[in-house]
Amino acid sequence: MTSAMNFSGKKVLVAGSGDPVQQAIAKAFVEAGASAGEVDILGAVQSAGADAVSAKVKEYIATTGGLDVLVVTLGINDMELIEAASADNWQAGFSMPLKAAFFAAQAAIPALRESSGAIVNVTSTLGQMGAAPGLAIPAAAMACLIHHTRMLSLRLSLDGVRVNCVCQGYTSEKEIVGLTAANDQPTAPTMEDEVPMGRLTLPEDVVGPVLFLASPLAGFMTGNVLSADGGTFSGH
Repeated sequence: MTSAMNFSGKKVLVAGSGDPVQQAIAKAFVEAGASAGEVDILGAVQSAGADAVSAKVKEYIATTGGLDVLVVTLGINDMELIEAASADNWQAGFSMPLKAAFFAAQAAIPALRESSGAIVNVTSTLGQMGAAPGLAIPAAAMACLIHHTRMLSLRLSLDGVRVNCVCQGYTSEKEIVGLTAANDQPTAPTMEDEVPMGRLTLPEDVVGPVLFLASPLAGFMTGNVLSADGGTFSGH
């Protein structure tokens, strides 16, 4: 069982926005023996578009000589009420994260086909259920990323490439409360209301499920969604 979580000799790329979850995942792979690197694909797509995302992923693969695991981690990064949202809010909260995830995977596919590797997408449990006011746009993006996982898994399964998803729970109380308009009810949901296990999701809560899905222990799993959310999704 322990040897199945040993990634010695494996090449891993953790792509996201440079947040603590991304950093914790990369560190865990290194501790498990992998050669792991990080790239900021959200920053790349925001500053220079989809081609910049592809270039970053391909550059890493060229440097390491291959790729065994791609982890894409993109959480909630923009909040605005539906009636106040602008085109810029839509771009930041919906279009940019999905574009980053799609083109990172596309760039990695040839190397992953060669290694019979794995993709693990990390998104938010808000993509599985309703969200607080102000989170409609990013929650829709997270739902799309879950379905993107399933579509990738169908496309790549016969190539021996597995694609799965981890939905992390609330990482800040702002994700629970959201934004409040003047005519909204004054009583905001509490941690106790929303998280059965009673606390926010920490980076280390996400690490274990990601490593599991990338490992041979999950060798016959593809297109699956695991929730690391303290029971939040089950409670809704």
